[in-house]
Amino acid sequence: MENTEEPKINTKMDFYMFKYSCPTWLGNYKNINHIVVSPKTTENDVKEIAKNISNRITGSHNCDINLLQKYKMIILAEKCYPSLPNMTFYKN
Repeated sequence: MENTEEPKINTKMDFYMFKYSCPTWLGNYKNINHIVVSPKTTENDVKEIAKNISNRITGSHNCDINLLQKYKMIILAEKCYPSLPNMTFYKN
């Protein structure tokens, strides 16, 4: 029997969980968030990206970041619907 299944594309990424603590005029705001980055991204860069995100979310300028967990994430393309190829994607 011949295998007619199309090859699936997979994408590997790193998924980090981090805790942030940000001083604001209402007090110290703490929360946990997640970030997905390329496997080539260094932990220092991850902390800097997480800090920028946390600063933007809270309006603070001096968030403290603590990495909590790192996961390897693999996304396997399962099915492409007809409308996807017609979309235009922009990177900001």
